[in-house]
Amino acid sequence: MNRSIRSVFWPMLFCVFALSSQALFGQGQVYFNNRVTGVVDARVTTSDGFGLGAGWIAQLFGGPAGTPLSGLTPLFPTTTFRTSSAAAMGYLNGVVVTVPGVAPGEQAALVMRVSCGEPAASISFAESNLITIAIGGGILPPANWQG
Repeated sequence: MNRSIRSVFWPMLFCVFALSSQALFGQGQVYFNNRVTGVVDARVTTSDGFGLGAGWIAQLFGGPAGTPLSGLTPLFPTTTFRTSSAAAMGYLNGVVVTVPGVAPGEQAALVMRVSCGEPAASISFAESNLITIAIGGGILPPANWQG
């Protein structure tokens, strides 16, 4: 191989391996939103029917499918609830959450915990049911939270 081809070949080969390792070892993602038209409408309310708003924080906890509830880890970022109107309260400000240890297309166990004023890892006000879904990420769009 002549010198000019070699000088281009090795950097290109490095880029191919770097990009393929990103796809192979990438983390899965889920779109954490409890109101997606035609997919999910799961408003979070108090016992008297009022939607949660200012001061409330929602956080997903997750892990590979089959992980027991006690073994799920906090996922980031956390999010807050909408406050634009009384009808919007109880619905999340949607964010994309990364699920470490679960590759795109694989099944993840997820639960949402809600707390007042600080991340849900400390004291939870409410908790969703544990769900298992195939998550997105990589070349797949983030999966929708359906809990």
